Amino acid sequence: MITAVHPYLNFAGDASEAIALYTEALGAEVVELMRWGQMPGGGDEIPAALADRVMHATLRIGEGTVMLSDMPPQFERRSGNHNHVILQCSDAADVDRIFAKLSVGGEPRMPPDDTFWNARYAELVDRFGIGWKLNHSRAR
Repeated sequence: MITAVHPYLNFAGDASEAIALYTEALGAEVVELMRWGQMPGGGDEIPAALADRVMHATLRIGEGTVMLSDMPPQFERRSGNHNHVILQCSDAADVDRIFAKLSVGGEPRMPPDDTFWNARYAELVDRFGIGWKLNHSRAR
């Protein structure tokens, strides 16, 4: 039986910056943070450039959990439109506020607007290449 599903986001060396943005913009709480240089038995095998990067982090955002890491340099990270993190917001103003913060340096795809499906909704790709869909459903 599946007990939970958690998005896992990979970054190209800027996971610490993403954590700072998500903490400020989304009120995320850092539950766990491990650096590559803290890996047991890593010693001299960890390149200096990788040592301070994020090996694994867990963020609590509202009632959900997002996990993330910096990919080792031998793996190429590719940004695209194949996935998004969806945030259900408790207030329409949250959609506007979060959109304004996350879209800085990124790509606004659909500015906040009231939609035909009875929601305040927006889409963007942040400066790290992560897609976000922001939604506030109105009472019918």
